[in-house]
Amino acid sequence: MIMNTIQKKIQKLIAKHFKLVGTLNPITKESYIELTDLYSEHEDFITFFDNYNKGLSEFMSKPMIYFANNDQD
Repeated sequence: MIMNTIQKKIQKLIAKHFKLVGTLNPITKESYIELTDLYSEHEDFITFFDNYNKGLSEFMSKPMIYFANNDQD
């Protein structure tokens, strides 16, 4: 997949998010993918992210999965 400029910026933000999450708890790429389920299905996370932008939890899921499956560390 060839990424455009916006997708590259999103992946840089997701990489920062991955590192931040890793400072709170040890995280693997597999557990990061599992975190997307929490973000998009758990009402508390949906509400939290919706306070920033409606639909943000769902929006974040795809780039998080892409990052976990494609980042080379």
